[in-house]
Amino acid sequence: FFYAFLEATPWLEMRQVPGVQPPVVEAFQGAGGRMSFKWINPREDQVSLRVYAAPEDMDVKQLSEQHLVAIIQPGGESIDTMDPLLALRFMVAASMKKWLVGPEHDGADYLAEKVAALPEKMKNCVQSKEISVVPEPHPEKVLKFYAAAVNAYGEMSAWQTLPVTLAP
Repeated sequence: FFYAFLEATPWLEMRQVPGVQPPVVEAFQGAGGRMSFKWINPREDQVSLRVYAAPEDMDVKQLSEQHLVAIIQPGGESIDTMDPLLALRFMVAASMKKWLVGPEHDGADYLAEKVAALPEKMKNCVQSKEISVVPEPHPEKVLKFYAAAVNAYGEMSAWQTLPVTLAP
C-alpha cells in the first residue's frame, strides 16, 4: 500500500517550480576528470542540489535521473531532510532488507523504475555542501554540467549551467 500511495503523488517527478530559488554553485575541474561542486548558501527550504551531466548537444529538457552524477545534501540525516530520490532509494533498501518487499510488490512499477534509473556511480553526500566526483566521459561528445536545487516536496529550481565540461 505504501508504495502505491507514493506512486500516486508528484513527489518524484522532475517539476521545475518558479518559486524555488536557483542555486549558487561553484564548479571546478581538476586533474584526471575530477569535478568538484560546492553549493554556496543553500536555503533552509532546499534539501539537496542535484548535479547532472549530459552531451552538450542534448536539450536540457531531456535531463533525467540517468544523467545524475552527484547529489549534495546539507542535511540528509533523516528522510524529511533527504533528496526525494535518495529517500526513496533508502526506503526501498530498508524494505527489501526487512521484509523482502519492493515497489513492484505493490504494483508500483514506476517507483521501481525511478530507483533503477539512478546511476550506480552517482555519488551523494550527507551533511555537506560540497562533493568531488569523476564522471564517466561520453565516448564521442563533450559533457556539459547542470545543477538544480530541490526541496523536500521534490520541486526543483530552474537549471543552472555550470562552468565546467568534460571532453571524450
